[in-house]
Amino acid sequence: MCKYKFKTKFVTVPDESCYFQSILDQLKIPTSEDSDGYCILHSADNELIPLKELIISEYINYCNNEDSIFLIDLRGLEINSFEIDGKTLHKTINLSDSVIAEEFVINNCTFESEFFADNLVVKGDTNITNARFYNVFTSCDRSRFMGNFNVIASHFYKICDMNSALFAQQFTIKNVCFDSYTIFDYCNFSNSACINIFSGTTNGKVTFEKSVFMGQLIFENLEVNDLLSFRKTCINNEFYMQDISISGNVEFIGRSRKNKIFKQEVVLNIDESSFSESGFIYFETANLTLLNSEIKENLVQLLQTRRIKLGKDTEVYKFYFSDKFLYSKLNEIFLFDLITNIKNILESRENIKIEFSFRKSKNDLIVNYSSDVIQDLEEFYKLQHKALENTLLKIGKNSTLLYLKTQLMHFLEFSLENKNAFKEIDQILCRFLTPKSINLIINSPLNVKLDTHVPSTIKLINPSTFIIEQLTNEPKFNASESQFNEIKDFLINQRLDLQLIKDKLSNLDKKLDNSGIVTFLAECGISITNNISASLLFTILQSLILK
Repeated sequence: MCKYKFKTKFVTVPDESCYFQSILDQLKIPTSEDSDGYCILHSADNELIPLKELIISEYINYCNNEDSIFLIDLRGLEINSFEIDGKTLHKTINLSDSVIAEEFVINNCTFESEFFADNLVVKGDTNITNARFYNVFTSCDRSRFMGNFNVIASHFYKICDMNSALFAQQFTIKNVCFDSYTIFDYCNFSNSACINIFSGTTNGKVTFEKSVFMGQLIFENLEVNDLLSFRKTCINNEFYMQDISISGNVEFIGRSRKNKIFKQEVVLNIDESSFSESGFIYFETANLTLLNSEIKENLVQLLQTRRIKLGKDTEVYKFYFSDKFLYSKLNEIFLFDLITNIKNILESRENIKIEFSFRKSKNDLIVNYSSDVIQDLEEFYKLQHKALENTLLKIGKNSTLLYLKTQLMHFLEFSLENKNAFKEIDQILCRFLTPKSINLIINSPLNVKLDTHVPSTIKLINPSTFIIEQLTNEPKFNASESQFNEIKDFLINQRLDLQLIKDKLSNLDKKLDNSGIVTFLAECGISITNNISASLLFTILQSLILK
């Protein structure tokens, strides 16, 4: 009787002592126990290894075809290599606790029952190619794959469980379909010099909970139809996600504030077309400060469409700072347009990206800023002062501003019932503008394009240019004195009913949203395109307050 005792128990086998010799006797293979009392399959005698591998092949074929045997039991083997090629196995196969000194190969095989390989040690490469697992596949309980691990063009129809496994070299899952729950929890991808690649289709949940990746991790050519989860995972090298289709959910959740999920560059080559149905990516306790610039530019849009969701303790930018203002609906509207205008100037002329969001706290309006370049509020004000002054310096002098500034002042003064609103906006502008900017604004022109026809609509093209509709030509010159008087007469003759203005602005919550300014002015006979409402407010309120 072989002295070997199975380490991994198999509940359907009542006697956990080795019974291999009885099957070998049925095969009429003349073998005997070695000098230490072990059968040939469990013997540690290296001289028996070539014979052992020949016997294993016959043993597998016999067990697979013999009706009285329900299990291809290969537990506890110590062999040079293991290869199954071109076979269809009907019985459960159990390779747990075995040690393979060289290659582990499965090629063009079909497994109709379970495949267990728990606590398996493969010292060479593992290559599973064109295999179909119609039942459970497991290689968990600290299996160790010391060479390259490759699964190519294969299909797992039921649970695939490899939790707590060690992958010491390159890990490649390529063109593989997982139809059910797939588990890579507590795994260690230990080689920082290797690349870990995952591609194919996931129709069931796939988890990498509390796993550690030391090398690069690439998810590409992947279709995610369920949950792909990295919960409390450590990704210590570059992470890439590209050519991916997400109709399910992908989540990245770090372990703690001090141990966030990403340590190096994160490259997400995705856009709106990468998602279908209700698919999205969720980040929590994640370090995204090294996120590639392309996705950062599209981040706002993907956040708005809920394709990317950010949870607590997630950093997207290197620097975060905030400012505080007295809350009112007018302040919120004005600040949104003003900061948007400054943001666009910084991005287009200084190539500096900055994002902002609002948060109401009791009677205060908190503006939260985030940027990879601007470190704090003081630096932000310095940069935006410079940007605004450079913009204003490009505007030449024209007396038209003096008249329009006065008209706009009266226009808004009688429009707002709350006179304190002027003080609030004044305080805001004092933070955003330097004395130099104020002087430039006072002496700035508003260039006007018109002909001799009486205009019916005024359009703001940018903070310094109006265009008068219904023209017979498109002159490129500033208004002459006679043309200026014509505009003045037109505006005076078209003065609005002040009570009507008060009524329109009485309910700021309903009327003065992002598009309400444009709608209101259009109703008053001034047509403004939607994308320049920020410029409109910027011009009107500067002219009003800083007179």
